[in-house]
Parts: sequence; C-alpha cells; structure tokens
Amino acid sequence: MGKAKRDELTRDYLRELDRRLASLPRGRRRQIREEVEAHIEEGCRQLAPDDEAGTRQVLEQLGDPEEIAREAGAGLQRRTWPEALAPLLLLLGGFILYVGWFAGVAILWGSPVWRLRDKLLGTLIFPFGLAGVELLLVAGLARSSCTGYGPVGGRMITHCTGGLAEPLGLAILFILIVAPILVAIHLDRVRRRA
Repeated sequence: MGKAKRDELTRDYLRELDRRLASLPRGRRRQIREEVEAHIEEGCRQLAPDDEAGTRQVLEQLGDPEEIAREAGAGLQRRTWPEALAPLLLLLGGFILYVGWFAGVAILWGSPVWRLRDKLLGTLIFPFGLAGVELLLVAGLARSSCTGYGPVGGRMITHCTGGLAEPLGLAILFILIVAPILVAIHLDRVRRRA
C-alpha cells in the first residue's frame, strides 16, 4: 500500500467531510477540518506506512463524515431566499423609497454567510446603492447655477458656478456607479460559496 494509499484514503475522507460541511461558515469548516486532520495524523503516527487496515480503522474511529457534519450543525443552517435578495436590495433597494436598501442591510447583518468585512462593504459602498448615486447627482446639480449677461441683441456670456470639472466629474460618477455594482457581485459570490 505505502504512503500513497494512506494519502489517498485520507484525501477521500477529507473531501467527503468538506462536502458535508459546505453549509457551515468558512471559519467553522476550517476549524473542524483541522481537528479531524490532527486526529488522523495522531492515529496514523504509530502505524506502518503500508498498514491499509490500520488507516481504515483510524478513519472509522473518527466516524462517518456525514455524522461529523451533522453533529457540527451542517445542514441546519439552510441558506434562505432573503440572503439571495440582499445584494440586489443593496444595489437597487434605494429606489423603493429607500426602504429596500434598509431591508438589504438588515438581511446582510443578520446572516452568518458574510464576514464583517463583507457587511461593512455592503453597508458603506455606496449607501442606498444606485439610488444614492442619483440622490448625490441631484444634490450636486441643484448646487450648480448659471447666470448670463450681455448686451441686448448681442452675444450672451454665461457664467456657471458649482459642480465638478467635466473629466473629474465623469470619473467620480463612473466610480460611484461601478462600486456598488462590484460590491453586489462580490456579496453574491460569497453567498454562493457559503
């Protein structure tokens, strides 16, 4: 058998364990896997490298991966449909009297799927999603004003104040639109991996 067979048996066991633990948060999955790997290493330490029966016995003593996952609570934390809605509500929920965005934030912070970093990103970039960008644009346009003066019948001279220079304003607008979209995509990817 040799070390290769032992590694294959262990790898198959751990792969099945990972599959069974998939519904748990990443940190909890990592902790359980490290504990199981330590038990396997300890159990196999006294065995000869070609002791297939001994390796199988160590794995059987640990228990079935499904049983380990069930004891850890895997399968009990079902992903819910509101979690699938959260990224969309954060992006577009501001258009529903801003209530949709607040609902997205509540789902985001109430779910174990996302880490603190993800929750902060979803909340702070950009508040109220694309509706917040619209609100910012309206407020910015309201502050700019233009006045015209000149001789009657002659050339009119227009002077505008407020607003940003066109290239800088377009760059900022692009960032304000793209940032919430990228955050929504990121949150959805994290949700799908969890």
